[in-house]
Amino acid sequence: MLAGLALTACNQSAVTRDPLATPARPVAATKATGSEDLQVNLRVMAALEKDAEYNTLDIQVLTLNGQVRLIGLMETQLQIDDAIQLARGVQGVRGVQDELRVR
Repeated sequence: MLAGLALTACNQSAVTRDPLATPARPVAATKATGSEDLQVNLRVMAALEKDAEYNTLDIQVLTLNGQVRLIGLMETQLQIDDAIQLARGVQGVRGVQDELRVR
């Protein structure tokens, strides 16, 4: 039941939030479908939040069928490259779509 509520909340925020707007949290889940995608989404967010370099940056994570989409603004191209590599290393991630940009 909690997973259903989480999915509903995630899907609602995806509809109402501009993908390039600053999220309410530094790393925000905005869309995940199915329990597997939700788990992948949460693992990617946790990995980014755990890394001190990314836990203060604005990154949105969206997951659909194991494909992770990273959206946001970062300080350097190196940070973007590292965030992509970090996401690719998360269990369940089948691919990463980069929509991160340098400020």
